[in-house]
Amino acid sequence: GWTKRSLIEIGCGKADFLKMLCELGRNEGIGFDPSIESVDWQSIGDKGGKIKLVRGYFGKDKKGIPGDHLICQHVLEHIENPAAFLSDIVDSRSGYTSHIVYFEVPNALYTLRDFGVWDIIYEHCSYFSPASMQYLFKRFGYSVETCEEVYGNQFLSLYAGSDGKGLEASGEDTAELIELVDQFSQTFKEKTARWKDVLAPARAGEKKVVVWGAGSKGITFLNMITGGKGIDFIIDQNPAKIGKYVAGTGQQIESPAFLSSYQPDQVIIMNPLYQKEISRNLKKMGLTPEIFVA
Repeated sequence: GWTKRSLIEIGCGKADFLKMLCELGRNEGIGFDPSIESVDWQSIGDKGGKIKLVRGYFGKDKKGIPGDHLICQHVLEHIENPAAFLSDIVDSRSGYTSHIVYFEVPNALYTLRDFGVWDIIYEHCSYFSPASMQYLFKRFGYSVETCEEVYGNQFLSLYAGSDGKGLEASGEDTAELIELVDQFSQTFKEKTARWKDVLAPARAGEKKVVVWGAGSKGITFLNMITGGKGIDFIIDQNPAKIGKYVAGTGQQIESPAFLSSYQPDQVIIMNPLYQKEISRNLKKMGLTPEIFVA
């Protein structure tokens, strides 16, 4: 039968994911994020779900906050001391017999093995491989049920329970990771050099080129590749970004509709998962630019 869950999301942002879980599952959820305003409990949907958002951080001082399922997506990599952060979470649940955690972070193997070099950004203090992610949680007593590469191998998804046995510090089999790290410097130089060659006609004013995707990948790409010279615009579907500019290199952010009048010769897609969708959109607009995937 159905059991009502008590959820906590750490770093919930606008809490869209938490709201969905509480609405569909008739659960109660509390979201913590320093960027939101504190609100009272409010009903979510018509099935008995409830949610409360709290402006602030979550730590060991939240022992009295109900929650046997903890969600934390794309936060851990921003934490300067992830071990201390996880220790505080464990301490905050000391009054519960058990709890479940779901964490999602960028996958360091995607950066190293699949050459996703545009994912290296200053906001990320830590980079996790499947082995290091599992080790961190096992060290604090979690029993890891799954730790999978998801979203085209770009992210790691970890699901664990608190009833496991902690691990003492020990040597992990990191031979593959060490080899990939050793190769990374050369791989990075080769990839950036190749892209500088691709963009040579744009820098010479011979081609009109746009980048599609004004997220961290696109911003990093433009800043790494000769400051994005030869590229005047970057495309994004997020209306909140339209009309703004890329940090560092200054390209203006435009909507996809802008391309109808701009008529680019080349489009550089930052995330390969969106290649088919973007290609279809370009075709619908009657555009046939040369397409690259970064």
